[in-house]
Amino acid sequence: MKWRVIVRMGLANDASSIVRNTFETKFKGCGFLNTKTGTWESPAIDPNCAARTISDVLRELAALANNFQSDSPCMSHFWVYLDKVEE
Repeated sequence: MKWRVIVRMGLANDASSIVRNTFETKFKGCGFLNTKTGTWESPAIDPNCAARTISDVLRELAALANNFQSDSPCMSHFWVYLDKVEE
């Protein structure tokens, strides 16, 4: 079984895209493609890899929130869409 997954997120105060680039490595490692519009998509991906990657990213975003200062990078939104791919 495979999933189609779309993740859209926005980051504020991410100077030099340091946080975004960290997530890029994680998403690409699982097979997501960057659409250049703030979304990461995969038409057919292993559900375990997708869930683990999304969980890792959310955990890192939570750590940023726990250490938040007014000029710190932070999430403005995080949307996930997934459905089962018919084989």
